[in-house]
Amino acid sequence: MSKQKNIPRPTYFGANLKHLRQLDGITQKGLAEAVGITRNKIATYEYGVVEPNVITLLAICDYFGVSPASMMSMILEKEYIKEEVSESGDNALQSVIQEQIQEYISHNANMTKIVDGYRSLQTLRGQGSSTSSDNMPDPTNDIVEVLESLLSSNWDWIESLSLTTDQPSVIK
Repeated sequence: MSKQKNIPRPTYFGANLKHLRQLDGITQKGLAEAVGITRNKIATYEYGVVEPNVITLLAICDYFGVSPASMMSMILEKEYIKEEVSESGDNALQSVIQEQIQEYISHNANMTKIVDGYRSLQTLRGQGSSTSSDNMPDPTNDIVEVLESLLSSNWDWIESLSLTTDQPSVIK
C-alpha cells in the first residue's frame, strides 16, 4: 500500500504581496531592501513558487501593517475595497460603482461591435436570412439574435441608470 503525500494548500500570500506592493507603489527591489531580503525572493513569493519563512512573513506583514493570518488566508484586494468604501463613505462607493459601470458599458460596446460586424459579414455574403443556401437552419444566426436581444436589454438598463443618477445619457 502506497503512502499518500500530504501536499499543503497554496495560500494567498503571493497575490496579496503583489497587490500590496503595487498599492504602496514600491518596486520588488525596494520592498526587498526594506525587509532585508533579495528581489528574487520577492519575485518567487509573488509568483507563488515558494512561501516565506516565518521571520520574512512577519517582516513583510509588519511593513504593510497586515496580520499574517490575513496575508495567508484571504484575498486582501477585496477586503481593501470594502475598507475604502466604509472609511470614505458614499463617495468611495460611488467611485467603485462608477468604475464597474464604465467597464460594463465598455464590454457591452465591444460586444455590440462584434454583433454588428457579424451582421455586416452576413449581408456581404448574402446570408441575411436564417437559412443557408441548402435550406438548413443556421444556428449561428440564432445565437446572434439572442446576443442582439441581450445587448438591447443591457443598453436599456444602462440608459435607465443614467436617467436615475442625473448623469448624462449614455448613447447606444
